[in-house]
Amino acid sequence: MKLLIGTRSPGKTREIRELFAGLPFELSFPADRLLQPLPEEADLERSMSYVENAVAKARYYATRGGLPAVSDDSGIEVDALGGAPGPRSARWSATGSDAENNTLLLEELAGVPEERRTALRERIRATMPIKPDGSIHLIARAWAVRGQVEAE
Repeated sequence: MKLLIGTRSPGKTREIRELFAGLPFELSFPADRLLQPLPEEADLERSMSYVENAVAKARYYATRGGLPAVSDDSGIEVDALGGAPGPRSARWSATGSDAENNTLLLEELAGVPEERRTALRERIRATMPIKPDGSIHLIARAWAVRGQVEAE
């Protein structure tokens, strides 16, 4: 079965290739299908809901690429920061780079005792198979891991 993976992130691309290794799926990514980035892609993760962001990306890539699409959204919710950055995790800092996001997180937690640095890491994966009649069926899976943000 062919699947279009709705991400342009090198990290997620690596992770998904590893996750699907040995499974009977033929994976393709936007660049493989010659789907150049379009301006509307910047709006795909504007929701404050992981589910809505994952579904928006899966729907967009399934429609644009003409294949069933798999997409995800994830983020970290830090208790001492009132749940921030949440679904905005990837775009929390000015540049949105992992290094800058991590630096900003540690700056925001400066002075917060270690026992109060609890956090929830959430992830949603959405699959949007397109049926022959053009209708779409949503399959979503969610999981979370609770832990602590360390100083380094």
